[in-house]
Formats: sequence, structure tokens, C-alpha cells
Amino acid sequence: MHVEDLLRLESLDLTLLWGGPPLLAREISGVTATDLEEPGRFLQRGEIVLSGLVWWSAADEEGTADRFVAALRDAGAATLLAGEETHGAVPEVLVDACRRHGIALFSVPVHTSFRAITDTVYLRQWGDLSRRPAAAPYALPENVRGELSRLLADGADPDTLLTRAVDRLGTPPCYVLSATGRTIARTPGAPALSAAEAAGRLKAALRVDPDASPYGQWFLHLPGVVEVPPRMLHEIAEAFAQYRQGVLRREAAVCGAAAELLGLLDAPGAGPGSGSGSGSGSGSRSAAVAAALRACGLPEHGPYTVVEVSLGAAGADGAEAMGEVLRHLAGHRFAVGNLAGGRAAAVIATDSGSPEDVIPALKELWPTLHACDETVRPYGGISTTAATWPASTTNWT
Repeated sequence: MHVEDLLRLESLDLTLLWGGPPLLAREISGVTATDLEEPGRFLQRGEIVLSGLVWWSAADEEGTADRFVAALRDAGAATLLAGEETHGAVPEVLVDACRRHGIALFSVPVHTSFRAITDTVYLRQWGDLSRRPAAAPYALPENVRGELSRLLADGADPDTLLTRAVDRLGTPPCYVLSATGRTIARTPGAPALSAAEAAGRLKAALRVDPDASPYGQWFLHLPGVVEVPPRMLHEIAEAFAQYRQGVLRREAAVCGAAAELLGLLDAPGAGPGSGSGSGSGSGSRSAAVAAALRACGLPEHGPYTVVEVSLGAAGADGAEAMGEVLRHLAGHRFAVGNLAGGRAAAVIATDSGSPEDVIPALKELWPTLHACDETVRPYGGISTTAATWPASTTNWT
């Protein structure tokens, strides 16, 4: 799919504000929604960027717009789709900034939701994958491919997607597993696996997304003796690659809030009690922390546990690695993000589990990170449980 195809999607009612033929010919790799002022580190090359322009400030209108669009250019974004709802129209300074930096710009009317754009683009891309030349015929029947496309567009859960994908095979036991042995999906006849059992089966499984990192990779595993054309397995894996991209988009939507929260806790003077004083500075810090916690979907009051990690490798995404581990923990919500200096951190809130369960669970799961990439040795520390934010940490490798 190319940028110019957006103009042909009449249901979206988009308007091209600026962009010539070379920009409109760019290929679209995906979609990301953001309202961060400088979103570059959360973008991937070739993506459509959706923004409601909440970040735009009339007080510094030209500089704010220029920084935002420059970040899109540096990240290799394909185009910017700007919503009209927040300001009533797309600011002219944003049009000028897109012209300076060579980013095509579309306006999104109030009646078109970002969800509709995202679903339409990914459904179109899934359809593009389906149009193969005769030399590479499908193994999945056309009606199954159509059903998987609809399930993806409707946001079906992964168990349903997997079950329908292998229905033509008699719905044998089948799994989608994460790089650390977390079960993402399984068919009704597939027995539950522990993380250790699942991790032991990954070498015999099919990678879902070859471009994923060692920590973000998913695997399709069919343990029984079932005659399955290899092409069919790859097509099912492609469906889950599409599903995984949707998960990543939803996770990226909260990355900005997590980065703000972690920045507040990592700032100088943000130690225990710094938010409880009587001065206006301490009060504003407490209010900022409370707002950031709410934005991350975390309670304003503890108990909390904070974990910090470094993978010790240039370019390694510690937040992705830590997030994968934390998704094993039941009864806990968390916000995870990257910090300066190649570090990553997470704030963990206890909902139904016990705060004391966090430390032993994380220590047990820690070796799975090394198993994902044996060239990297992760190390980090975990805090004691605290009502606000932790007073001390325990390090381990």
C-alpha cells in the first residue's frame, strides 16, 4: 500500500494538504498514533503517523510544529495524518513545517476515527498479502483468508484467531508462544503449558515475524503429527504477524505516558518523601506523578515496585525485554519505558496479587531474557515495595 492510496479510500474522507507525487508514492509499512511532541524513538520507517495535535502549542507554534515534523522526517515516516478535532483545523504552521521537511500531510475530519484509519490500512495490507502470483498459490482456502481478515479487522482475541486458522486441519492442538514461553494463544484442545515447558518447544516452532527482536518474537507451534503444507503454516504465521503489529500499536500508545512517569521518578530529587513536603514544588511534583500514574492506567496509591534493567548492548530495547517478562505476572499492572543511558524501568502496581510475589517471580523469570539472546547478559535491580516510590533496590544479574 502506498500513501496515494489513502486518497482513494472514500470512507475515510481524508484531505491532502501538502505532498507531491514522490511523497505520495512512498510505501506504507504500518500505522502509529501519537501525541508526543517529539515521537521519533517510537516510530518505524514507512509508518503513517496519526496525531490529534494535542502536543501543538500556540505559544511556540512554529518551533513546536517544526520539532514534531523533524522527528517524523528523521524516523523515515511515510506521511502525517493530522486530526481537525482538537483545534478545529490543521494549523498552517504545521503545513509549512511538512513542506520544509518533506512530509506529506493529510487532514482527518472529526467524523473519521483513528481506529477506522488503522483498521482500514491494515485490512488493505492484509488483502495485499493475499494477492499472490500463480507461481505462489495459497494453501489456506479463500474463505478462511477472508475470515481471518475480518477477525483481524474486528479485533478478535488471539485464541479465536488461532482456532479459526487451523479449523480446516481439524483444530489440532496448536499454540502461539512468546520468546520467554508465555502462551499468547492456544486452541481448545491444547493443554496449558508452563513457561518453562513452552520455552523448551520454541526451537521446533515457526517464527511469526522475522523482523521482530529476540525479545518481541512470537512462535507458531503445532506439536502433534499433523500433515500441514508448510505454506499453510506460513500463512497462519502471517496472520499473527498482523495481529502482533496491532498489539505493538496499542502498546506504543501508552509509551509516552510511561516515559513521562519514569522521567518524574528518575529526576534529581525524586526520592522518597520528595513529593510530600509543604512547598509548592513538592506539591506540583506529587500532582504530576498522580496524573502520570492515571495516564498509565495505574492507581494513584501503592503498593508499587520499581524494576530497572539494562541489556548492556547498543541498540537493545530494554523496555521491550522487560515488558515481555512482566506480562507473565498475574494480578499486576505495570508501565514500562526506556530511560537515558540505555536503561529501562517499570513501575508495577499490585491489583489482586501480593506485592511480595513480585520479587521471587521476577528472579525466576530473569534467566529467560538471557535465553532470548545469548549474546546479551541483562542485569538490573528491583526495589522494595513502597506506598509511593521505592527507597532502596536489590541488584542482580
